[in-house]
Amino acid sequence: MSQFTKNNIGRLMVILLVEYKDGGEKDVDGHVIFVKQEKIVNIVTIQSQLRNYFCIVGINNSNEARRLSVLLRMGSLSAPMHIVEECTIGPSLGMNNIIKGLYACCIGLTFLILFMVFWYKIFGVIAAVALITNLLLIISIILYYLE
Repeated sequence: MSQFTKNNIGRLMVILLVEYKDGGEKDVDGHVIFVKQEKIVNIVTIQSQLRNYFCIVGINNSNEARRLSVLLRMGSLSAPMHIVEECTIGPSLGMNNIIKGLYACCIGLTFLILFMVFWYKIFGVIAAVALITNLLLIISIILYYLE
């Protein structure tokens, strides 16, 4: 868009709202057939290259500016959507993930401690104690702030 406006300064540009609405018919697979509807929102003259900040001039009042802002935001998602699957996730699924995460953490910590003790001997034991102490402190701080 930036390159387009840079190459077309002084020319007209149309802001077009494209919507896909339910046409009331379905295809052979049972999906809704969407009908494309286009509506001209505004016609502007490109005065400078569009960058992060830009200004649209020639709007008569604040209501027209507000309407244009809403229409521009509305048109940000113009692709049709087909809902293939819809499901509800309950609290038990979250608890299962927490339990599996804790289980994986314990297994990983056990293998790490065994490796450190085997490879570094007494320094591995010291590092393992420091690691467990650090883990307990982090968990206690998290639990303190959750209450």
